Amino acid sequence: MLKPSDAATRELEALAAEGRLTPRDTVERARDPKSPLHSYFTWDDAKAADERRLDQARSLIRSVRVEIEYQDRLYEAPKYVHDPRTADQGYIPTIALRDDRDTGIAAVRRELARALAAVRRAESIAAAAGITIDVDAVAVQLASMSTPPPQADEEQSAETDEATD
Repeated sequence: MLKPSDAATRELEALAAEGRLTPRDTVERARDPKSPLHSYFTWDDAKAADERRLDQARSLIRSVRVEIEYQDRLYEAPKYVHDPRTADQGYIPTIALRDDRDTGIAAVRRELARALAAVRRAESIAAAAGITIDVDAVAVQLASMSTPPPQADEEQSAETDEATD
């Protein structure tokens, strides 16, 4: 999505000044081809319907969960995650990440980046509300988690190599 122009931002502010800003009111205002909001929407109904179905498919894919046992803990995880090996849209089974450590690390880093973005968003909303929160500790912790430790078998291999030296 493009960053809204100043004119589009002013139009949204005008709608918000009338009460709550809602998607329906925004679409209604954008129907006018002269509205600064108009160009942010797909007005070809067939294309818009196809885009909506793609959004529904993404939502459906993301909603499937699977129970995974790891280190004597049971996790409920997404069954599919975005394939970090490509910029194109597509998902891979989460369990497949166990077979490809680099892809697994990339997927975890992507999730941590999303978490950090959510923390920063919360911080900015708190600031706008005049609420003081310190998210730096959370941010540091998320950043430190972006590089997982070596796998147990790699550690054992390193210990074996040291013992034989």
